[in-house]
Amino acid sequence: MKYGLGALLLVGILVLTGCSKTAPMLHRDGGPAPITAETKPSVQDESVDLSLVPVEYRDQVKESLKLAGDNGSELLKVLQTLTIPEERAGAAFLIGTLPYPDLAAIKADVLLEHIRYAYLIKNKYPWMKNMPEETFLHYVLPYRCAEEPISAYRRYFYEQLDPIVSQCTNLSDVAHQVNLWLGAPKPAPSRTDGVGNGKQRFRFVQTEARDQGPLASLKSGYGRCEEMMIIYICAARSVGVPCRSSWTPYWAICDNNHAWVEVWISGSWKPLGGCEPGAPWFADPAKRAAAVYSATIGKPQSELIHKTIGNSSIINSTPNYSKTCRVKVSVVDADNKPVTDTTVVFAVFNWGSFRPFATKITDGQGQVEFVTGIGEYFLSTGRNDMRAWQVVKTEPGKTLEITFKLAKNAAPDGFIFLRYPTLDQARTSFTTPGLTPVYTSPLTPTYPAPPEIYFYEEFNPALHSDVMALMEGYAGKDAVVQKLKSAGGNWTEMAGAITEIRPELRPDLFHIITQLAHLEAIEVTKEFLLDTVIYADSARSRSKWQIPDDIHKAYVLNPQFEYLHISPWRKELSGRFLPIIIAGYNPDAKIHSDTITDTARAVNEWVAANIKVRGDLGGRFSYVASPLDTLKTQSLGKGGRQPLPEWLLAVPGLGRPETLR
Repeated sequence: MKYGLGALLLVGILVLTGCSKTAPMLHRDGGPAPITAETKPSVQDESVDLSLVPVEYRDQVKESLKLAGDNGSELLKVLQTLTIPEERAGAAFLIGTLPYPDLAAIKADVLLEHIRYAYLIKNKYPWMKNMPEETFLHYVLPYRCAEEPISAYRRYFYEQLDPIVSQCTNLSDVAHQVNLWLGAPKPAPSRTDGVGNGKQRFRFVQTEARDQGPLASLKSGYGRCEEMMIIYICAARSVGVPCRSSWTPYWAICDNNHAWVEVWISGSWKPLGGCEPGAPWFADPAKRAAAVYSATIGKPQSELIHKTIGNSSIINSTPNYSKTCRVKVSVVDADNKPVTDTTVVFAVFNWGSFRPFATKITDGQGQVEFVTGIGEYFLSTGRNDMRAWQVVKTEPGKTLEITFKLAKNAAPDGFIFLRYPTLDQARTSFTTPGLTPVYTSPLTPTYPAPPEIYFYEEFNPALHSDVMALMEGYAGKDAVVQKLKSAGGNWTEMAGAITEIRPELRPDLFHIITQLAHLEAIEVTKEFLLDTVIYADSARSRSKWQIPDDIHKAYVLNPQFEYLHISPWRKELSGRFLPIIIAGYNPDAKIHSDTITDTARAVNEWVAANIKVRGDLGGRFSYVASPLDTLKTQSLGKGGRQPLPEWLLAVPGLGRPETLR
């Protein structure tokens, strides 16, 4: 079941408000007394001392602290804890470029680990001695690669890889050894119980659209190309390899897309297949790509920036792979006047239709520019029923100028052919001289066995009779067992929750476990499961509304929403929201109405009045915020995967009115 973020906030609130009309809800497990906004430290006023922040980062840090809400105290703690000037400067750079919703979610100890270990290796490894500061700040120091959850992984990867890479003398060998450690077949450890299957630590298996974190990836041992990219970048940055995510939205010469890694070697970027220690198979397709992108936090000065989103940049990396052509497009109306603020779409044919590999918004002169690969592309633009389109052929090293004159209902008719260079043509005429594999010959893998937490036994019912005994009498026992087996090394978290939950709530827990998707199963924690079951039951037990069991399971007990990473939110949200809505919306209002419809309407009105929708939040490094983090920042990203459904502000009640009948 999938929902937008606004729905998550609203439903999360509604399951907490079915109680007394005046008093905040108390919980059956003796939860904490509700806290008000004033009881949490705030750093949003003008009196915050930023003298510890280098001048060049001061404005960005100040803005981040404002957006972070009460989590700003965690960010200030980082600046106050670090005493070494270069570490504090790195902290200021990170804090000033943190993506939303990291500003609300990240904790000081996690950020401190990333900063301290990044500077430890900066001053230790010889290949980092002459690294440009811009390269270090943008491609070693950051802890995030895409939309994976925040995690403290740097110490683990450093301790595992330092004995290996300390034998290396250059970045190329380091990059290769990291890839061997992740992607080469690993030896089984010296154990008597036979654990260890000889497979690589991480391999490709198509899974889900949501990005998983590097440590969760190790627990499962597989994921899609995005996860292969993420785990490699996290591991490589932990030992001083500057690297970044790269991808093509859609291939120009075949269906599908792909994501991989670029590593910075000898002053230029080279392609590498994450967890694939061999020559990058995608190098040939990339020579004929319409566009290749990379991403980083901040705005590096030495890159060709495609667009900026919030505090992050999307870099046009196409010139790293192929000769390119600059395309200039002007859009005019019937009177030849410039058409501003309209979208120009650059598309290839992929999966049976035209797919955009770039979109640009016309400026004040009605113009856009884009650097693309070599081939033929379908360009289109329009506003309302006025449109224009054209197939354009790019040529290496040229600048192509096009004028679109909008006409009513202009649309293609008949056949359209898009032609691209052959592979031989691309290899001989269009490939950039620097496009070579990051390494040319294999090195001997000398890595040690990983720690025991990543050599796991699959859940075996015969060996865990204590857990099996707690499932007796449950009709869906087989489904629970299957989910435990598929959870990789994370099955112990589920078993812990099964053991600790009160017996009368165990069926609800079993239901949740069986509904978990693959990524949820390897990320879920005992804390999250207990928080979900206990507080959903707490709300239901005191509600005046009689909600059918199937509706309760689907819309209240259901712990997950589209692309939301696992994190407990119900307990804290119950303490945070009730005092705020009672005091902030209208002290005299009867928030706890006699009907669920009126309560939903009151909550909707409070959210509309107090949660600010910001179009500059989101982007490559931003995931869906939890309802608790949204409440902390009082901000909601409108772009990327952080949608605010129209009905949150416009339609009273739980979703569409018909769902309330």
